[in-house]
Amino acid sequence: MLRRIATALVALGLVTADEGAAAAADPPKRALPDYDGRPDRDAPREGLGIWIPRVLLFPLRIVHDFGIRAPLRVAVLPFDRKAGDDPDPRDRFDVRPIVVLDLGFKPRFGAHVEAGTAANLLHVRADTFGPTSFALGAAALHAVARGAVSASFDVVRRPDVIFHGFGPRSPDHRARVAVTRAKLALGSEVQPLPWLAVATSFGVRGGRASAFMDDYAVAVQRLEVVLDARPLVRVGASRHGELRRGSGVRAQLDVEHAAGSAASAERIQWIGWGGVLAAFLGAGRGREVELACTVRFVDPTGGRAPPFVEQVVLGGAAPLRGFLEGRLVGRSAIAAAATWRYPVWSFLDGFVLLEAGNAFDAHLRGLSANLLRLSASVGMRSVVQSPWVVELLIGGATDTIADGARPSSLRVLISASRAL
Repeated sequence: MLRRIATALVALGLVTADEGAAAAADPPKRALPDYDGRPDRDAPREGLGIWIPRVLLFPLRIVHDFGIRAPLRVAVLPFDRKAGDDPDPRDRFDVRPIVVLDLGFKPRFGAHVEAGTAANLLHVRADTFGPTSFALGAAALHAVARGAVSASFDVVRRPDVIFHGFGPRSPDHRARVAVTRAKLALGSEVQPLPWLAVATSFGVRGGRASAFMDDYAVAVQRLEVVLDARPLVRVGASRHGELRRGSGVRAQLDVEHAAGSAASAERIQWIGWGGVLAAFLGAGRGREVELACTVRFVDPTGGRAPPFVEQVVLGGAAPLRGFLEGRLVGRSAIAAAATWRYPVWSFLDGFVLLEAGNAFDAHLRGLSANLLRLSASVGMRSVVQSPWVVELLIGGATDTIADGARPSSLRVLISASRAL
C-alpha cells in the first residue's frame, strides 16, 4: 500500500515539474507597448488631426529633403563608404554649422567643412552676416614623422570691432570700428618627446580699419614651445575612448617677430612674446581644477607703435572672458585664472571660471592689485578634440578694484564654431 502511494506522489511530482518547465519555456507574451504615441496601423486614422500639420510642414519637408538632405547625401556618401572600408577614423568628411551669437556683436552663420585621410586633412570654414561682415579661411595639414606641416589663410571683416582705448583704466564708453584683416602662413609642428611640442610658422598679414589705425602689412615669424608634464589617460570604457591629459603642469612659451610698413610708408616692427603656466589637478569622475597665469608683451623694435589690433588684447576668447573681445588693450597684460570643470554629458563639460587681470603699458608698468579687474563666467563646452567646438557661456566683469570693482560688463555667448 505504501509503495503505491509513493509511486503516485512521484508521478504527480513529475507531471507538475513538466508543466512548470513548459510554462517557463514558453512564457505568455506581453502586449506591444505604444512607444511613439501614434495609433495602431489597424486602428481608424484621424482625419484633419493628422493632415493639418502635414500640410503646414510640407514646405519645410521639401526644403529639408531636397535643399539640404539630398545635396549632402551626394557629397558625403562617397567619403562615408571609403571611411567604412578604412578603419582609420581620420578618413572622413564632415559638414558642421557655424553659429556665433555673442551679445554685443553681430551674429555669424556659416559652415565648417573637414575632409581628410590618414595623412592629409583639409579644413574650410566660412561665415557671414551680410556683405559687411564675413570670414573665410582654410587650412591644409600633412602628417609627417612625429608632427605635421601646414598651410593656411584667413580673411575676416568685422564692422563692429570695439575699442575703449589703452591701459588699465580705459573708459567704459566704446567706439565701433570696421576692421578687415588677412593672413597667409606656412607652418610646422613636431613632437619629439611625449611632453614636448614645438611649432614654427612664417607668413604675412595685414589689416585695414575705418579709424584709429593706418593700413599695414607685415611679415611674421613665430615660434611656440609647449612643455606638458601631464600623463595621457583614456576617457571612457571603450578602447577607442578619447585620450586626455591627467593631473600635472603645462607651460607654453611663444615669441613672434613682425616687420613691415604702414600706409604712411613708416616702418613698423615689433616683437610679441609671453606665456602661460598652468597646473591641473584631477578630482575624480571627470572633474578637474585648473590654476593658470598668463603674461603677454608687445614691444616695438623700430618705427611707430603697432596698431591696436596687434597689441595685447583681453576679453572674448582671451583671458578675462567676462569682457567682450577687444575691451582691454595695452602693450602688456597679466591675468590669473581658476577653473573648475565637471562632466555634464558624454560630450559636454561644464565649467566655472574666475579671473583677475588687466592690460597695462609697456612691461606691466603701473601694475598693482588695485588696478586689477575681476571676471566670472559659467558655461558648457564640448570635450571632443576638434577644430569645431560648441560652447555656451554667461559671464560678467568689473571695473578696477580701485574704482570699487563695480560690475561693468555682461557677456552671453552661444557658439558652434572653430576652436578658441
